[in-house]
Amino acid sequence: MSYPFREAFQFYTQKIEYIFLFAFTIILPVLLFHAFIMNYVYAATPLINGTTSVADLFYGLFTIILLTVAQVPIIRFVYNEQEGIEHPVRNAFFHFALIGFSVFLFAVLYGILAVLGTMLFLIPGIVVMLFLFLTPYISAIDSKPARRSWKEALRLGKRHFFALLLMVLGISLAEMLIGIISEHVVFSITSSYGAQLFSQMMLNMLIFPFMIVVVTLYVMKWRDDSLRAERER
Repeated sequence: MSYPFREAFQFYTQKIEYIFLFAFTIILPVLLFHAFIMNYVYAATPLINGTTSVADLFYGLFTIILLTVAQVPIIRFVYNEQEGIEHPVRNAFFHFALIGFSVFLFAVLYGILAVLGTMLFLIPGIVVMLFLFLTPYISAIDSKPARRSWKEALRLGKRHFFALLLMVLGISLAEMLIGIISEHVVFSITSSYGAQLFSQMMLNMLIFPFMIVVVTLYVMKWRDDSLRAERER
């Protein structure tokens, strides 16, 4: 795995039917649930000083929790395919059921720390997010609870902080740019909020799994490099 980003693109295109399977069975329900809850929150939360600050904080927390958990089956599927494990899709869903609640508990704490860090100052929030970002990846790959995965995730996050930062920022900026273009195209055709929401969901269903594939392959490479370095000592 000399070039994980290139390999991620090949993996994504070669396994696109399975990516769509996870997108429609996991990511789409999560996005629909997120949209439903947040519409209610923004409608029910009173304005404070003319702003929606409380609802915005909840939006950030809720988004982090749901997307952290939604990654698990895709991470495990990528690992299964790379390691040649039989029935990779079935195995991915099985491990999702096995460790999903553990990752959810971690995601709640992770989201609170990230939101609080962002409230106090932007940089601490980003640092917390990136240092612990790999916890669901280690948990899904090793099939162990998040409470037994965060320490290794922290070590990898510290060691590859800037690589993670560039990956997450790069993919996020690409998604934002594509989202702006797609929003402009949709609104040039119709002013329907539903159409705009649908196009944004479709975009997330395409880009979010790609990000997961990229990061998973990098995590596997970093761990292999660490093991190789230890053997050579």
